[in-house]
Amino acid sequence: MRRPARQRSWSLATTALIGLVGLAFAGLASGPVPPAAQSAPAAAATVAASATVSMSWPSGSAPVAGNKMITARVVVKGGTASTANLWVAVANGRFTSIPNACRASDILNAYSSITQDLLRLRCSIGPLRADGTKTVDIPVRVANLPGSRVYVSASLNGGPTARPPYSKLITSGGSTVPHSFRFLSSPDFLNADVADLARPGSGADWDPTISENSTNDAQELALDTVLGEWGEHEPDNVLVAGDLVNGHWGKDSDNTGNFGPVGTFEEKQTALRRAAITYYPEWEERLIDHGFPQGRVYPAMGDHEYGDDPWVNDDKRRLAPTFREEFAQQFTIRNNGQPRFADRPVGSEHEFTAYAWRPDPEVQMVTIDVFDDQPEEMLIRLDPQQMLWLRGVLAQAQADGIDWIIVQGHTPIVGPVRKSSSSGLMYSNGASSELWGVFKKYGVDLYLTGEVHSVTEVSRDGIVQIAHGGLFAFAHSNYLVGDVYPSRIELRVHDFAGRWSNLEGRLWETQMPGAPKDLTYQPDPPIIGTTTVWSDGRETSRSGALLPYTP
Repeated sequence: MRRPARQRSWSLATTALIGLVGLAFAGLASGPVPPAAQSAPAAAATVAASATVSMSWPSGSAPVAGNKMITARVVVKGGTASTANLWVAVANGRFTSIPNACRASDILNAYSSITQDLLRLRCSIGPLRADGTKTVDIPVRVANLPGSRVYVSASLNGGPTARPPYSKLITSGGSTVPHSFRFLSSPDFLNADVADLARPGSGADWDPTISENSTNDAQELALDTVLGEWGEHEPDNVLVAGDLVNGHWGKDSDNTGNFGPVGTFEEKQTALRRAAITYYPEWEERLIDHGFPQGRVYPAMGDHEYGDDPWVNDDKRRLAPTFREEFAQQFTIRNNGQPRFADRPVGSEHEFTAYAWRPDPEVQMVTIDVFDDQPEEMLIRLDPQQMLWLRGVLAQAQADGIDWIIVQGHTPIVGPVRKSSSSGLMYSNGASSELWGVFKKYGVDLYLTGEVHSVTEVSRDGIVQIAHGGLFAFAHSNYLVGDVYPSRIELRVHDFAGRWSNLEGRLWETQMPGAPKDLTYQPDPPIIGTTTVWSDGRETSRSGALLPYTP
């Protein structure tokens, strides 16, 4: 359920530019060098002036093979600053995780992160004390460039640049195996009704003198920014674990008549259908326009695809089959009326909202619908027929020796998880549920989920659950990129910086107030969390926003 959102805090240092500098290391020929200190306000540099910053390679001066991991160490002594940020850069290597000594970012506060090119690290080390020492060990993966050297540099709050006394020579390169499959996951995208009500084919009878439109130039530019960044990763599949829309359909809080009257159940049902043929097609067409055709995009049902939590209104529960039907018509049933997915729970009420596919010979993907509408209540669980089908899918994947099983569903199953501007729906009975037991029995590796508009990883029973996603209309948007290899999946969470404002008013939605008119996103969203899941059950490189969460 969507609640009013808080804005993310920004610092001047977050948006400052990193410049390239020429470095010459003592006793060595100059070579390719990393970007050095990030510029910062003069006051920030002044308060850190009394600190001393040094860098070293704990492994010494010995050469290192390409594609291997090494550690760069930064030591900060003394200084007085309420906020201290290290800006670290590397050449002929890349950062693979955020050091444990760096304060983790969250969706409201940008603390520590890695740039998309993996060459720059921002590390928030908190306040400095004159008698204190802080040590930061930074993992670096060496480039596969024999004969080159690895260089690193660091700056504290825009102060002088520190470097190790020597660079590291790269010897014969190690083997590099490319990923076989890449997916991008962004639950709760958009969690808003965004469409041009005047567009031909829209289900609306829109009168601009009565209501605002459901989109504007700012919304469309923000969408272009976010989807453009998705495209830069060139994912093979895009997963959206529910809440594509706001979905308060069958309502008209401002009595606009945009989708017709909503007095009776039949009128609400008609208005719902008219809203669906307005918002769903534009949602999908935006992804197509950015290089994501239907065969690469896999959405799930969220609570907003069912009208939004809570379901205290009898009409809303009675509309659940209509909500499912409209979702299916857009995403899981082809124009010729044939189902898009052969592997689905045939005979279940969720036959066209749950499905399975194998995008790679060694990857089994499953989308589940966790909403079971009953006459008296909406249950957060799989219906019995869908559960039986899921058991069959997972058992077959296990029997076939599939390396990786990935499931997406809208609500988290196990906790604790962070939440922001969310009612925080959770799957019934959590780790004691039949569903979690099925995951354990058949070796599910990764469960991707949304709902909570924040980022949390819970690792339990050999299963990694990652809750992520945001509120696009309120400048909260993040996504996860997963690179699949034979023995591991490397996962990175990217988080956008953005701004929204009510100064220009709100756009129209069936349940007002709608989305803010003023919305901007910055490109190049940094990485705020990482983890690597191995086929033997290990996890490495877990860092930043994906570190264990304790409320």
